[in-house]
Amino acid sequence: MSKKFLFNRSVFSNAKGHDVKRKSSKGLVTGIALAGAIVLLGSSQIASADNVTVSENNTTTSSTAADTDTANSQTVDSTDSDNSQVTSETVSSENSTASSEAASESNEAETNNDATASESADQSDDELSDETTSNEAQVKSQSVNALESAKYDKDDDDEEEEEVNEYKEDDKSEKADIKFDNTGVKTTSSGVNIDGKNITITSAGTYTLTGSASGYSISVADKVTDTVKLKLDAVNLTDSTLYSSRDLDIKVLSDSSISSSLKNTIETGGALYISSKKKSGLKVTSTAGHAIKANSLEADKVTLELSSTAKDGINATSNVSIKKSNVTISAEDDGIQAEDNTDVNSGDIQIKDSIVKITSTSKGITANDEITVKGSTFITITSGSEGIEGRYVNLKKGKITINAGDDAINATEWTTKDDADLSHLKNSKKDIENEVAIVISGANISGIGKDDGVDSNGNLYITDGSLKIQSITDYSSAIDYDGTGFASGGTTWAIGHMGFAQGFSKGTKQAYIAAIVSGLAGDTITITDSKGHVVAKTKADVDFDHVVFSNKTIKAGKTYTVTTSDGHKAVIKATKDTTTHPSGRHVSKDTVPLLPNGHHPAFPGNGTPPNDKN
Repeated sequence: MSKKFLFNRSVFSNAKGHDVKRKSSKGLVTGIALAGAIVLLGSSQIASADNVTVSENNTTTSSTAADTDTANSQTVDSTDSDNSQVTSETVSSENSTASSEAASESNEAETNNDATASESADQSDDELSDETTSNEAQVKSQSVNALESAKYDKDDDDEEEEEVNEYKEDDKSEKADIKFDNTGVKTTSSGVNIDGKNITITSAGTYTLTGSASGYSISVADKVTDTVKLKLDAVNLTDSTLYSSRDLDIKVLSDSSISSSLKNTIETGGALYISSKKKSGLKVTSTAGHAIKANSLEADKVTLELSSTAKDGINATSNVSIKKSNVTISAEDDGIQAEDNTDVNSGDIQIKDSIVKITSTSKGITANDEITVKGSTFITITSGSEGIEGRYVNLKKGKITINAGDDAINATEWTTKDDADLSHLKNSKKDIENEVAIVISGANISGIGKDDGVDSNGNLYITDGSLKIQSITDYSSAIDYDGTGFASGGTTWAIGHMGFAQGFSKGTKQAYIAAIVSGLAGDTITITDSKGHVVAKTKADVDFDHVVFSNKTIKAGKTYTVTTSDGHKAVIKATKDTTTHPSGRHVSKDTVPLLPNGHHPAFPGNGTPPNDKN
């Protein structure tokens, strides 16, 4: 089996925002890695996470307060170990490249004095914890973590290099073609069996598909254990399917399309790897099943247009990884789903350096375990149900825009749901290693939920980036969490209703204001300090009667005024304590309440979300 098809756990292990809480699968660090870590102890070349944040967060939307400086990255209270772990992982991951450079300059590092190392440690330690024992311990811990991240980054590079080499080898080998035209199908390979409209690949190898046709079924025989590679060169197949019970490697040489009216269009029982030459596009359509179904999917440097009028755009069991790709999905059910009902720690989605646009009747992106978004990523979701849902939603970088018919972002433990089928679990649900949480550590998010904006059935951590979250109906809340909600950095706007309104938890490091003030969609909300200076302003996209705001400029105990462009005003003191408000309006969730202007709540743009089938 090719190395890149082993990504099912390894490609995601480095993305876990809670690596410390997971059982180690990486093994012991080698003597060479330890030597590199020792070298790093004397080095002052560990990159500042703040610099990375500044450079990568230039995508901040207009919804973020224009008159407010971007908040410096801070950490949640050191008594909350989970958040410290999240922040530590973020630093080590973002600094992996710099750490590799530091290791290569070991001769210079050895000559650095202790004062320089201490200064570097103090700078980066703001991302790790408020409490320290010694500068030496800080540098050592950070260096080892960074070295480990660099190791796995190198593994990724090795996989990419291996991929290139493999295709070079293909060019040297005998090429086998499968050609479609109006007369039928022809092949140059004895490893291809053609029986009418049924094409069976009976031996491992690389096969180039060209031409146009309709009504074909292309499958890999179960006896073929090695990976089959398919190269799609301007092939256009209608009412056709691709199937392999094992791993399948697809490379798009030039724009191609496959559609099916019978079942899942592309399906594998193992890992599915899709890449392209010069980001050529592949259009996959199904009117009867999923556009793509696989045990795991990796899309790398490819343009995908996926459509299903019956089920999901992408349906995977264990993992979905999208890297450096452009993916557009229209789905009758979920846009992207990773669901493994046999393993409480499986079902992950990772999106990095990609553009993803999803329109779905049900959920936009949903996973049983963890969802990670990082790098230069742009995600746009319009969904009938939750926009993004997972057990651990880890939003590190990127720009994310969500209009959802239910919660915009939801964190939940699937095994606790009433309809959860636990009969197929291979392990116990007591073996859950992830906390339930939403973590925003650098992403820039604009989200609207017809129900809650951000809804965590566990914890909420905001350490960097920006969040503008809005809720439409007044029996819901812009921010909703069952555990703790901490802000230690970044900028937060939560615009919604006071019926179930929440601010942050007692002990939050960054102060906030929570004001009862009403306004209409389109109104400008302005916050001024006691001297009349504008602290921040934004435009509301929904009708509202409650506003929460937090960033580094807000000081606990100081008085601020919140005004709306329609003339409403509230004067409120900032706090680091818990804020609650009595509802005064107890309405049934079966009744759509009227908003302050007497209108019924509307989906953004005075429209309606796609119909949720659930």
